[in-house]
Amino acid sequence: MKPKTKVYLAGRMSKDPVDRSWREKITPFLEELDMEVLNPYVLEPLQLKGLKPKRLPPGMKHWYELRTSSDERLYERFKRYMRAIIKYDIRLVMYKADIIICRWSENCKTGGGTHAELTYGFMNDKPVYVVEEAQMPAWIEGCVEEKFKTFDELKEFFKREYGATDDEGNAYSHDD
Repeated sequence: MKPKTKVYLAGRMSKDPVDRSWREKITPFLEELDMEVLNPYVLEPLQLKGLKPKRLPPGMKHWYELRTSSDERLYERFKRYMRAIIKYDIRLVMYKADIIICRWSENCKTGGGTHAELTYGFMNDKPVYVVEEAQMPAWIEGCVEEKFKTFDELKEFFKREYGATDDEGNAYSHDD
């Protein structure tokens, strides 16, 4: 049995309400193509395994809030969590993912993770596909194999390039 193609979903994860929803919307489509989806939102508990992020000071609802704490110990805890996430995500891109899909939004310009994920993907010969909702910097553009204006365009491309085949290698859709 052939191993599943693994697709990492890159893009901004904070300050944009669409960040989670686009990942949730594209996952069933990729799974229909018999791909394994590596979604950092879903994988966050694994990223922080052993770090006890649930034990937060009163008034804090998410470990990320530790970032703004004036208490040095809490800030150091934030850094430990963030470093664990960075290492986990970059290892996924480098060693597990076969393909990277990214939603490049205006908010990506101010983050660092998406830049790193796409660069590491490119440097490790993974095809990087981007739905470009905002102009990408030249560096990122250089990492991208194909870019699309919409997710519908990306899906059509994926159906053609990665669609299922029968035992003789003939393409067929999941509607057949």
